[in-house]
Amino acid sequence: MSLFIKSLLIVTIVLSSQLLFAHNDYVTILVRGPRSEVIFISVNGEEYNVIEPSKGEENNYADYNKVIKIVQGFEDKGYKVLSTTRDGFASGTLFFLLVRENE
Repeated sequence: MSLFIKSLLIVTIVLSSQLLFAHNDYVTILVRGPRSEVIFISVNGEEYNVIEPSKGEENNYADYNKVIKIVQGFEDKGYKVLSTTRDGFASGTLFFLLVRENE
């Protein structure tokens, strides 16, 4: 089973927990590729963004600086990293789950 499917199953299980998310906002971030080739972001399952590198933009192998800055941006907005998952070094796929209390 791929990390993407595992991650979706984990999110489905976690999100179905009304105790955890009844009064919280959540963000899911899926990073595909060791060079952060594509970053998928979902906020509360209502807002979706896909970030792909600009043409000519180069990332070094295993360069996760872009996604780290994205996570830090959400932390600056009050989110906390609740869970992370990584699917091996070769594939470079990462998953983040962040939560914060509703304002």
